[in-house]
Amino acid sequence: CALRCELRRTWMGNGLSARRDRRQPLTPSSTEAPMDHGAGRVDTGDKGFSAAADFYVDRPAHSGKWFIIHKSHRAEFEFEEACDIWAQFFAVHPNASEYLKQFEAVKLCDDQIVKQRNRIRLSSYKWEDVKGVSCGGVDKFAIPSNYTWFLQVLEKYHYIGWMDFMANVVVNVPTGETVDYMGELYSQSVVIADWMFDTSKLSPAMSRAWIFQEMTFGAMDESGVMSLLSKVRELGQQVRTGDVDCLLNQFVPLANAFGELLLRRGYENVVAQRGGDTLRTFKVYARGYRSRVARQVADQLVRRLGGACEYVANDADEIKTWKRDNYHADWDLFDSIVQLLHKQVIPRGSQPAVHLLDYYTLPAGQQGENTNVMEPYVLELLLGPAYAGCADFDRVKKQFGQSLVLAYASCAATFEIDRDDAITQVARSVSRSFGEVLNAEAMLAAAWRGWAASCVEVGEGRATFSVPFFQPTIPAGRRLLGLEPLHGSKMTRASDGWSWYEDENGEAYYPGKDLGVGVFESQLGLLPRDKDTFTLLADKSVVEVFACAGPACVPEMLFTFVARRLESPPDEPAALAAWVKERTAGHWPKPAKKVTFA
Repeated sequence: CALRCELRRTWMGNGLSARRDRRQPLTPSSTEAPMDHGAGRVDTGDKGFSAAADFYVDRPAHSGKWFIIHKSHRAEFEFEEACDIWAQFFAVHPNASEYLKQFEAVKLCDDQIVKQRNRIRLSSYKWEDVKGVSCGGVDKFAIPSNYTWFLQVLEKYHYIGWMDFMANVVVNVPTGETVDYMGELYSQSVVIADWMFDTSKLSPAMSRAWIFQEMTFGAMDESGVMSLLSKVRELGQQVRTGDVDCLLNQFVPLANAFGELLLRRGYENVVAQRGGDTLRTFKVYARGYRSRVARQVADQLVRRLGGACEYVANDADEIKTWKRDNYHADWDLFDSIVQLLHKQVIPRGSQPAVHLLDYYTLPAGQQGENTNVMEPYVLELLLGPAYAGCADFDRVKKQFGQSLVLAYASCAATFEIDRDDAITQVARSVSRSFGEVLNAEAMLAAAWRGWAASCVEVGEGRATFSVPFFQPTIPAGRRLLGLEPLHGSKMTRASDGWSWYEDENGEAYYPGKDLGVGVFESQLGLLPRDKDTFTLLADKSVVEVFACAGPACVPEMLFTFVARRLESPPDEPAALAAWVKERTAGHWPKPAKKVTFA
């Protein structure tokens, strides 16, 4: 049994990838496949050596890029080799479906992939109901059960399909080999996802590391995109009928998740680059103050519930004074919407989510004129590669920097050792097409620089941003991956509340509140608010401040700062934040030293 298990581990590579076998794991090993999409515990039932495991020992080993087709369509495609997936894998697997007997795996060379690209679809979905077989008490060959939706798509549209576990464990290809090529595959091929047709699956999918890059860069299937947009339109019009439950429990959550998808694909940068003057920015929504943006958008939704057709630009100062006794409509309804926006939309500063709530609740008769003001940007971002409008690598950094940094920090990965590949592999493939060959850390360093630079470029149209959550599984020293190359000036805080820059000789320049000290205290919470805590930190450097090179040289541009708290407890991640401040003549001291990104 021990020998058979070792053979299986060597031949199959399932559960521990070839790459993982060569590196020390950072977390306890699991039995799920390395491209797991959040499945959780594997269920095999039998904890001994199973008869099914014996079956897998004698299977032939394969290599290369394997896809799935319906057997009745095989004459339509070119391929090098075929594999009977029922006979070689599913016949004894607990998650087998009889439907699989109609399909087979085919191996394609690179030329065949290029030639048939328009017929190829890559799957994206979150694993459910994972089961495997037992080998001496160790679970192996684990796969999900929720794959038949993809097979139905392949049969209906005569597509060649690529599915994670089908391309490695099912056809007995080492997982490491599959992982090595999948970044390029996802950057160049069309993706279809189950959440396009069942929007309740979108929000859970957003939390997974592998799914992040599946949904962020490549083109998306047109039928799936139109299905998703159809649901958004349907819910928006249902809100107009006065359906409060639809607004609170369906439309806002979907707008939040869909808005996050658009944000990941670079919506704000694309809008800024493609004539976004036609769309309202955060500055237009109550001058960009987050609390007032929530109130402004909530007021629009209250009006749309009542059948209103137009956008009403309320005075930003008046919005702040609204109370139960002076609000023009149902205060309780308004307040419940405000609280929901604060919980789901505003913390991420999601401009596309706000746009979805605004433009897709317009009357159906006006959609051709108004809703489509947003929709062309949505279609551009989804139907083609999201990076299609990038002229060079600098634009790639700006468009996807925010997505990469936030995903690396906050997305869940079943195997922590996979985080680098799961977040950056497709981005690195895109970067190679622009002549940049990067490892994961270099990609993240470029992402930090691009994120800060995009804030300068987008300006006040972008809300203040921060990294709100870190996955606790990320080892100490890697939570800020890519940030280390930054150089800047230290910002100190004394017990009397004064703040300043320090120069190389230890001399200080006091820039006043224009530096954004008030932003630190009231919005980002980087510095403790408790006065006694300030006293304890008196005369200590607590925050390191970084700025883009460009704004320091060009007065007309905006400053972007990235701050890293230096004295976080060892068991807590450093707090991070960035914000944009307009440089006005006379408000800034002469820099003591050049502050720039390395």
